[in-house]
Amino acid sequence: MNTLPNQIPEPPYDMVMPGIYGLMLAANFVVLALVMVWIVKEARRTHSAIPLLIMAGATVASLTECLWDVLGAVWYPQNGHTPMYPIFNVSVPLWMLAAYPCYLGGQGYWVYKRLNEGMTMTQLWKFYAFAWCSNFLLEIPVLQLGVYVYHGPQPFEVFGFPLWQAMGNSLMPILIGAMVFAWRDIFAGVRGLMLLLMVPVTQVLALGGVGWPTWLAINSGH
Repeated sequence: MNTLPNQIPEPPYDMVMPGIYGLMLAANFVVLALVMVWIVKEARRTHSAIPLLIMAGATVASLTECLWDVLGAVWYPQNGHTPMYPIFNVSVPLWMLAAYPCYLGGQGYWVYKRLNEGMTMTQLWKFYAFAWCSNFLLEIPVLQLGVYVYHGPQPFEVFGFPLWQAMGNSLMPILIGAMVFAWRDIFAGVRGLMLLLMVPVTQVLALGGVGWPTWLAINSGH
């Protein structure tokens, strides 16, 4: 019986997490604490649970990290780190539990807040450009240190970072903030708990909408 050759790029199994991982883990949770102080203040100022629920939904979204790692050929060294969970043969490091609420939750709420204040189209595009550039500048040093790697036939790669990845990463908080703003009247009272699912689903829409052509190419075996 004929079988297809493996089309999924083999990750570098021999990678070991560098010693800076502990510092990076601590830094992520320090940033999360600072973001949470701001979020709690916003919840009190607005007399609304929406800021807290967006953060909680972003935390739930961290469970999807293994999907993007497999589809986009991202690999974390499996030795030398504290795993949050192992799914799809990917041991996701614990710092993702802080990174997701900081990035998706904090920035997603900021977009929602600015839209409530009358954010213009020009300002929205400026934020997208800022998010894109900051994503690029934050990932480059971490990649060079070997905390994780984009492997396989990655297109548009600069210093180990595939530029296509920044497109989806930058869109996620914008789409989350926009969706919450568009449906803000629905999330009053107990119905606000729907944000626990809506934030992860919106993240899937953002990454899937941008990334699927590249995912197909990376995992085509060519």
